[in-house]
Amino acid sequence: MNKNSLLAKRGELLDEAEKLIDGATKALEGDQLKRFDAIKAEVGQIDAQIKQIDDMDALKSSSATLVSPGIGAPGILRGAEDVQPEKGHVFAAVVRSFACAKGNMDAALKIAKDAEDVHLQKALMASEPVAGGLLVTPEVADDFIDLNRPMEVVSPMVDDVRPLDAGALSIRRGTSDAIAAFKGEGQPAAVSTPGTGSVSLVARELSAIVPISNRLLQFTQRNSRANRADQMALNSLLRATALRKDLAYIRGDGSNNTPRGLRSFAEEAGNLVAAAGSVSVVNIDNDQSKLLTRLANANIQMLKPGWIMAPRTRIYLGSLRDGNGNRVYPECYQKQADGRHYWGGYPILETTQVPINLGGGGNESEIGLIDFAEVVHGDIEGVMVGMSTEATYWDGQAWQSAFQNSETLIKVDMAVDQQMKHIEASAWLTGVTWGAGAS
Repeated sequence: MNKNSLLAKRGELLDEAEKLIDGATKALEGDQLKRFDAIKAEVGQIDAQIKQIDDMDALKSSSATLVSPGIGAPGILRGAEDVQPEKGHVFAAVVRSFACAKGNMDAALKIAKDAEDVHLQKALMASEPVAGGLLVTPEVADDFIDLNRPMEVVSPMVDDVRPLDAGALSIRRGTSDAIAAFKGEGQPAAVSTPGTGSVSLVARELSAIVPISNRLLQFTQRNSRANRADQMALNSLLRATALRKDLAYIRGDGSNNTPRGLRSFAEEAGNLVAAAGSVSVVNIDNDQSKLLTRLANANIQMLKPGWIMAPRTRIYLGSLRDGNGNRVYPECYQKQADGRHYWGGYPILETTQVPINLGGGGNESEIGLIDFAEVVHGDIEGVMVGMSTEATYWDGQAWQSAFQNSETLIKVDMAVDQQMKHIEASAWLTGVTWGAGAS
């Protein structure tokens, strides 16, 4: 079991323990107490497993030295006892060899054997051929997903990731808090319980298609040290999936088999707030306070808060100066030690997936404030890979024929979803025209 699965299991156990305590009117006893003690023991075992994984990662890192690259691994780390390719490149080599073999597993294995690439051979043998493609082993697919996260803005902020291997998973959502009350001497204490509901994480399929030149594939098949096709496929698939996931996680409405976005939850919570009609430092401060107040009034703990905004908006905030020529928001101009810009002490997640052409004038944008500790993501282990040399595809402007263009289409499928424990933890400022003149 990998670390992500262990963390997800740990979260489920803690939720169950919390439910036991929340549902008890007095100290736990009997079967409830036995189950609570069992949960504590299981959480302790999981913590020990996670520590072992972290210790092993540290050992591998401390004993690694760089050696010359081989097929599918431009830069291989040689540890004290093993040789490991760089993250993501075995996945890329699987994709490329599967495409070179035109979907034939035996031919793909021969390519790996001829190249003397033991990691590629192992990954191909562990992967499962399915109708129309190849289900890449989770251990290899996880590398692709790990590389994918830093290219997104939402996923790296979310720590609560649940496995969706069964296709769906129900999670609890708080709807109201318990109420405390004073009482007189000899009077019974008032009893209230927090309101809870449940929502489901559902595996929603995300697909990305990348065309690769057949000539390039033929060249890399003949030259065992060439990795250009691997790198091209990997980078293209990472960019495509990262952008599409961010768009869904930010602005998805939950229709057409897409995840619900953070803006959609804010709308359900009544947390869409209009920006001031005119732009000034005073109005910008007031608009910022509107979002902060929405989350504070909902008793959101702000354990992992962050702003989501378009680059235009962040650049405008960083360029503002006062009457003495000083920057009003210097943290929006200068990146901090973690490589992020900040506003009001909270990190800015800057992405072009927040539009700047909204509103009647086509010049408005939006800003979100979210406590990402309240966000839950779900995913299915493993990535499905398919290929075709005959299919047509839309390149954004026109339909193209892979056969006519001498291309092979590489398609990857993964399944993800998003929910929130408290929807009040997302608030959005609409009608933002800051910096509109510069765009």
